[in-house]
Amino acid sequence: MFDTLKKAWRIPDLRQKIIFTLLMLVIFRLGANLPVPGVSQEKLLAMAGGAREGFLGFFSLMSGGAFERFTMFGLGISPYITATIVMQLLQIAIPSLEALSKEGEAGRRKIAQYSRYLTVVLAFTQALALSVTWFRSAFYEFNFISVAVAVL
Repeated sequence: MFDTLKKAWRIPDLRQKIIFTLLMLVIFRLGANLPVPGVSQEKLLAMAGGAREGFLGFFSLMSGGAFERFTMFGLGISPYITATIVMQLLQIAIPSLEALSKEGEAGRRKIAQYSRYLTVVLAFTQALALSVTWFRSAFYEFNFISVAVAVL
């Protein structure tokens, strides 16, 4: 195994991809442990205690517990997964997307690009909805600045 890693490290393109992947893992783990500013951790723990079952518990499980702790990267990869599923369903419903998917590699790249744009929209919408809901129910202040910090 170490021999394979040494060989992979010698290839410049592969080395860059390995470094990028490791860097993204480190950044994601840091963001998954940084709480959103202005959040009362005591109130959050009291509120999250009842949310460990059902939909919120599943959502927290999918985000590695970051959702439960209301961290910077609390949504995890859920918006991307949702956007990808929506785009696959839209390919069936919209004829122009269906034709685009049948164009080969270029069409698939274009659909993947649309999925990434949809991911940003869904992440923004979900973050806004969750921030407004959670700030109204459990945290210190509900104002534009606190929600903007949580969303952005």
